[in-house]
Order: sequence, then structure tokens, then C-alpha cells
Amino acid sequence: HDYDPLLGKYVDPAKEQAALDRKAADEKLQPVKAFNQLPPSLQKGEGYVYDITTGIVKNQELYDKSKAAEQRWLDSKKATWTREANMTQQGIIKQDLDDARAHNRASHRRYFETFGNGYNIIDHRDFQNPNTYMPPARTKPPSNVWQTISSCPVNESLAASARALPARPPQSASAAPQCLASTST
Repeated sequence: HDYDPLLGKYVDPAKEQAALDRKAADEKLQPVKAFNQLPPSLQKGEGYVYDITTGIVKNQELYDKSKAAEQRWLDSKKATWTREANMTQQGIIKQDLDDARAHNRASHRRYFETFGNGYNIIDHRDFQNPNTYMPPARTKPPSNVWQTISSCPVNESLAASARALPARPPQSASAAPQCLASTST
């Protein structure tokens, strides 16, 4: 036998040195072995990746993996969030349009016909009394001709093109065109 149990070492010095080298290598790997025996939730927990109080990264590899996983998750949700935001905006626009159509559906004249009797036909409130509450009109009055013309999109484009035209230089009296009737004798 080449191992002395009373002294606790090998008789051959080469074998003793090899055993000490193996023991030193095992001692270096001991923290890794202990870490690998932990549950995966603890192995990848924030406390092993970086110091929670100071924010100093302890394990750069785990930190990079966690950041890459976060970015993958964000990228996977980005299209959905964009689509939902667009659909919400379209819904708001459609709701505004529906509200405007509902207000414009009834004639504005009908609002004044309601108060034309001088009293409320349901509870007999007198509309001639200044203290009587009259709800505001929810309809728009019809626009007059000028409002219709000025709100036309063609007028806006014509006004924009007129602003873009360069100013004409003044013409002299001799270069001014003459009427054909004035040239005949």
C-alpha cells in the first residue's frame, strides 16, 4: 500500500503532490459546486447578478442574459402596444365623429321650437322668467354662405397658392395693354 493512514499522506512524494493539487483544484471549485446546487430561481436571482443596494454588477454574464431577456420581451410586445395605441386613436376619432353626427342629426331649429311655446310642456316652467333654466343647445346653428365658402378646402388651397405667387412688378403706362375698342378709329 502506498498511503500511510497514521500520517495521513502518501508514501510516494509524487503521489502526495498530485493529491494536494487535486485537493487545491477541488477547493477552487467548491463555491461553484455550492452555487450549482442552489435552485435555479436563486441562481438567477437579482442578488447574484448585481448588488441590489449599490447597483454594482457582480456577474456580468448573468446580467447580460437578464437584459437580453428583458429586451426580447419588450420587442415581442412592441407591435401589440403600437397596434393598440393606433386602435385607441382611431376609436377616439370615430367616437368624436359619431358624437358630432349625433349632435348634427337634429335640426337646430328644433331647439328653438321647444322653447317657442313660452313654457315647458312637461312641467309648465315659464321660459319668459329669467330665472328659469334653459339647457344649452347641443346642435350647431346652420352656417351662413360666407362660413360655408371660407371653410371649403378649395379656398384654403387657393389662398395658400396666392401667398406663394411672387409680387408683380409695376407696369409703365406705355406697356399697359389697351382695349381693342379704343384702338379702332
